Amino acid sequence: MKASPARASIVIPTRDPGPGFRQVLDRVLEQDCPWPYEILVIDSGSRDGTVEFVKTRSGVRLQQIAPQEFGHGRTRNLGVSLTDGEFVAFLTHDAVPADGTWLARLVAAVDQAPDIAGAFGRHVASPGASPFTVRDLEAHFARFREGPAVGGGGGGGGGGGGGGGGG
Repeated sequence: MKASPARASIVIPTRDPGPGFRQVLDRVLEQDCPWPYEILVIDSGSRDGTVEFVKTRSGVRLQQIAPQEFGHGRTRNLGVSLTDGEFVAFLTHDAVPADGTWLARLVAAVDQAPDIAGAFGRHVASPGASPFTVRDLEAHFARFREGPAVGGGGGGGGGGGGGGGGG
């Protein structure tokens, strides 16, 4: 994570994500961007040590909410309201970015033209995922390869979507 003011914000809602979340957060912290970015984790009642883990990570801000306050849209909107980035990228707590350029490529895709409102990265199944999950993800994202490539050459983020100006 870089110092503020942030050009991009990464918002990650969590609730008991398990040990795999460490890899997600490590990869997010390793992003190689030519501009500052911020990371916000919004936790809705984890009891698996997630809150304690996030508190040990320098450069990651934590917002805790009650479990009953969680809603997919509501929580992401809260994330947008609590961050300062011109661009906002949303990740789920089990989506590991494919590499250290994930965020820069998402922002570049949206930033290239004023009429582009959002970008997303291709999802890749986790090692050990069921063959059905692998098949379904590959089939779903194959459809997008046939369309016009935007930005960093057509997908390849390992995780969530990005959105310009709040999503």
